[in-house]
Amino acid sequence: GINSDGRTKPMGEGMKIGQVGYTFT
Repeated sequence: GINSDGRTKPMGEGMKIGQVGYTFT
């Protein structure tokens, strides 16, 4: 998936809440 910063992240990591805060599936 892609987070709010526009960087790609591994699939299945789910949702993260924090300084950046991004969601993906």
